[in-house]
Amino acid sequence: MSLAFPMKFDLLEKFRRALFGSDGAEQGVRKPAEADYLVKMNLPPLLGRRDAACEYILELLTESIKELPLAARLEFYRMLLALLEYAIVDTEAVGKILASAETSARERRILTFLATLRDLLGAACALAEAESALTEESAGLEYFLGKSSRLSRYAASGRDAEMRSLNLALDIAVAASAKMGLYRDYTRKSFSTSNAQRYHEAFSEFQASYRRERDSAPSV
Repeated sequence: MSLAFPMKFDLLEKFRRALFGSDGAEQGVRKPAEADYLVKMNLPPLLGRRDAACEYILELLTESIKELPLAARLEFYRMLLALLEYAIVDTEAVGKILASAETSARERRILTFLATLRDLLGAACALAEAESALTEESAGLEYFLGKSSRLSRYAASGRDAEMRSLNLALDIAVAASAKMGLYRDYTRKSFSTSNAQRYHEAFSEFQASYRRERDSAPSV
C-alpha cells in the first residue's frame, strides 16, 4: 500500500484560480486587484502549510531509511516525494505573492533547496525501482542480461548508486535544517497577531494531517 498523501487541498486550487484565472468560461477570469487581495489574504495559512511540510520532511530524512528493506524504502521515497511536491507548489505560489525583494529571494532559496532534495530522492527512488526489477525472480531483464547471478550483480550496483543519492540528500538536509528553522522563525515573527494565529492554525492542522497519514498507513 502506498504511503503517498492523497489529501485534496481545495485551498490551493483557490490560490491557483486567483493567480492565473479560472479555466472555466462560465466563471471567467478574476480581475488583478481581486486576485491580489485573495491570494495575499491567504498567505499566512499557505506558509503554515508549506512550513509544516518542510519541517516534517526534514524530520523524516534520517539515516534509518537506509536500513529499510527495498519495498519499504520505495514507499518511503514516494511519501517524501509527495510531501516535497506539496511544499514546492506552495513555495512557488508564495514567490508569486511577495513583493519584497528580500523575502522573494528567501523563497527562491527555499525553492532551490526543495527542488534539489526532490531530484536526489527522485533519483534514489528510480534506482530502487530498477533494483526491484533486477531482483525479481521472473524478471524479463534476465532475457537481456543473463542468469540470476548476473542480475544480482547489477542489482547490487544499483543499490550502491541509490545509497549515494540518498546519502547526499541526507547530508544536505542536515546542513540546511538550521537555516530552514531560522526562516520559519522569521516568518512566524513577521505576521500580525491575527495572521500569526492563522499561520499557526494551518501549521498545526497540516502537520497533524501529515502525521495521521503516516501513522495510519499499513506496514510495508
